[in-house]
Amino acid sequence: VHSSAYGGSSFRAAKHLLNEHGLLGGWYTGTGATVARNIPLFGTYFRAYNEATWQLQRVLGHDHSTLVTMLAGATAGAASWIPAYPFDVIKSRIQAAPPGTYESWIHCIRCSVAQDGWSCLWRGASLAMVRALPLHATIFLTAQHLESLVQPRPGFQQSLDGLPILTTGQSADFNEQGANGDSLTFVIAPLDVDWC
Repeated sequence: VHSSAYGGSSFRAAKHLLNEHGLLGGWYTGTGATVARNIPLFGTYFRAYNEATWQLQRVLGHDHSTLVTMLAGATAGAASWIPAYPFDVIKSRIQAAPPGTYESWIHCIRCSVAQDGWSCLWRGASLAMVRALPLHATIFLTAQHLESLVQPRPGFQQSLDGLPILTTGQSADFNEQGANGDSLTFVIAPLDVDWC
């Protein structure tokens, strides 16, 4: 259901789907196909990224981390679409069809193949691959950059419960020692400092 049929309002379209087809048949149409698509997609995605990163670091070295990240991300994006693309086609067909057209995503595969042949499951795949290259190179490069922004600063280490800890041996600002000569440890929590 396209929102333009309801005056451009996504809320009216959502209300119509809920009233006419119920929660599962309206709002969650294609969920089975989405799950079937995402399992091979993400399984391949991170495995391909790790493998490509390892191979590229062997060839290019660790001095080219930005290039390695971008090439590995592009590789992961394209590789993940290979096993997932047919499921994405089925998901899109289920969601574009009027609710109730298909009994399940397997029924949609059978109908689609019977009507259009096996090649229908790969229609548009080349465009998805071309789009995946710069998209996923950018995704992984952005993730790497954001990860570098949230890395603990020098003098901090992560505690077991995720709170940063600062020990006196790591900062001149806290040079006090405990009664037995041990250095004090501070757990830095939001808005307060607890003595351990």
